[in-house]
Amino acid sequence: MSLFPSNLAARYRFATNHEVHSWSFGLLRARRVATSGWREHKWRDQRGTLDDQGIFGPLHDCECACGKYRGARFRGMICDICGVKLSSPEVRRVRFGHIDLASEIQHPLADDAHLLSAVPVLPADFVSSPAGASLADLYEELVHLVALNRSERAIGVLNRLVHMLLPAVQLADEWRLAEATVLARGLALEPRQPESEIDRALNHV
Repeated sequence: MSLFPSNLAARYRFATNHEVHSWSFGLLRARRVATSGWREHKWRDQRGTLDDQGIFGPLHDCECACGKYRGARFRGMICDICGVKLSSPEVRRVRFGHIDLASEIQHPLADDAHLLSAVPVLPADFVSSPAGASLADLYEELVHLVALNRSERAIGVLNRLVHMLLPAVQLADEWRLAEATVLARGLALEPRQPESEIDRALNHV
C-alpha cells in the first residue's frame, strides 16, 4: 500500500534527483558553527550551512554577507568575495539548498523503488521560523550522517523529515496556499503538468 496520500498523488509526482539539484542554489555540507558575539568574517564559517546567505539569500536588502557591497545600485550583482547575490530578503522564501546523500535511498512515500540521492532543503524562512527549529535539527543531522557515510541512519532521519513536513504540505495543497509548491518540493515532489486538451480527449475515448 502506498504511503503517498491520494490527494497529493493526483497533483504531484516524485521529483528526479536532477530536478532536486535544479531547484537548489547550493550544497549543504556542514552543520552550523556556534559563534559568540560579532566576528568580522563570520560569514566564512556559515558557508555550506543553513546560515549560508550565498545559498539562501541575503539577510538585508541589497547587502552581501561580507559587507563589501551595500545599496540599491548593486542590485543583482553577485559579490566576488562571499558569493551572495544582492537582492531582497524575500528570496529567502523561495531559494532551496540540497544535501547529497552518500548513497541512494528509497523515497519514504514511495511504494516502489523511487530512489533519492539528493534531499531538498527548504528555504531559510521556513527553517528559521519558530516552528522550523526541529526541521533545522533534522537537516543538520542528515548532513552529519552523510559526512560519516551512515546511509542506514540517514533513512531514519529522512523518514522523520517527511513525517514532519507531510501535514503542512497536505494543508497547503488543500487550501491552495501560495507556498504549496515550495512545501511540496521540500518532500522532493514536483507538480504534475496540467493535462492538455488532447490528453483529456484521449482519456474519454
